[in-house]
Amino acid sequence: MQPKLELTPEEADALVADYEARSAHIAASCLPSVKAAARNEDRVFALLFVYVFHAFGATYDQLAAWSGEADARLAAIETGSRTLRRARAARTVLTESFAELHDAVPADFCAMVTAWQAKGWKGQPPGAQPLLDLFDEADGTVTRRIERGSRLLRRHGAKRSEVRAFEGEAAFPDMREAAHDLVLDALGLGAPERVSPDEGGSREPWAADAG
Repeated sequence: MQPKLELTPEEADALVADYEARSAHIAASCLPSVKAAARNEDRVFALLFVYVFHAFGATYDQLAAWSGEADARLAAIETGSRTLRRARAARTVLTESFAELHDAVPADFCAMVTAWQAKGWKGQPPGAQPLLDLFDEADGTVTRRIERGSRLLRRHGAKRSEVRAFEGEAAFPDMREAAHDLVLDALGLGAPERVSPDEGGSREPWAADAG
């Protein structure tokens, strides 16, 4: 198994630059509406949920490609273990969910926010339902089967990095700090969190939604 994403410095910088561009576009186009939404805690949660997946869209596309490549390598390994076969099949479902994010995330965050504001902030953000449905439909069986496969791998001496990769938890290379995110500021969160160098580089981009 591939223990981490092996991106070139140029590829890693492109992911950060894409995030910066998406954030800057929103800040320039509809920051007052984001701030208006942020006056309510429930609206903050809903917007943050969508924003993280929108802002890091290029990164999730990279994760989908990385996970698909790993699935192909795993599929070529013969095993008589029913536990591992089930875990391997469940892992492909996880990969598919990464890929489905691309179509589920609203393409125009500002259009979503301003349309929601025009509705008086009633209901969910317009166009966000496919993303919400994607997580509502998550099957606990998938997680359990992957966890059982991971436990079996650990018992047979698999390295921690190998188990994490099997679970689809990518360890990104060192990436430069992104420019200050005014959208996260408006939502009361500040910049995405980083981890120390001994943890293998930048924290996963989706860490921002943990608050």
